[in-house]
Amino acid sequence: QMGAESADDARQRIRRNLEQRGQMQQGEAVRDQVLTTLLSKVQFDLPPTVLARETYELLVRMYQDMARRGDAEETFKERQEELRSQAEEAARQRLTRHYLLTAVAAAEELEPAAAEIEQRLELYSTYQNTTPKALRRQLIESGRIVDLIDAIREDKALERLVELADIRDDGKAAEPDADGAPTRGQP
Repeated sequence: QMGAESADDARQRIRRNLEQRGQMQQGEAVRDQVLTTLLSKVQFDLPPTVLARETYELLVRMYQDMARRGDAEETFKERQEELRSQAEEAARQRLTRHYLLTAVAAAEELEPAAAEIEQRLELYSTYQNTTPKALRRQLIESGRIVDLIDAIREDKALERLVELADIRDDGKAAEPDADGAPTRGQP
C-alpha cells in the first residue's frame, strides 16, 4: 500500500516538474522573441572603449576554451581574425542588450528589492556550492555585486517588456507596422 502511494506521488511530482519545465521554457522563448524583435528595431552607437574591452574579454574566453579543449595554439592563430569577428559581434549584441534593458529599467523605475537580491544569491550559491553569505562577501570584495544587481534589473526590464508586448496566438511577438505600432493578431 505504501509503495503504491509513493509511486503515485512520484508520478504526480514528475508530471508537475515536467509541466513547470515546459512553462519555463515557453516563457523563456517568449522573452527571447520579444528581446530579439526589439533589438532588431534599435540601433545606436556603443562606446568604443567599452566595446573593445568586452570584445577582448570574450576573445580571451574563447582562447581559454580552445586551450582547455586541447586545441593547438596554431589553430587559434589561424582562426584569430574569425574569432575576433565573432567576439566583436557577440560583444556588440551583449552591450546593446545591456544598454537597452538598462534604459527600460530606468524609464520604468525598476530596481531590485533586497528580497530579490537574496533570492538570486541563494540560487547562485547552490550552483557554486557555497553559502549565500559567503557568495555575497566574495561578490562585494571583487566588486561584482553590481553585476548581480544589474542582472536582476535587466531581468525585471525584460519581464516588463513582455508584459507590454503584443504576443500573437503562436506565442511570438507581433512585428510593428510601418508606424512602429504592433500589428495585433496578425501571423
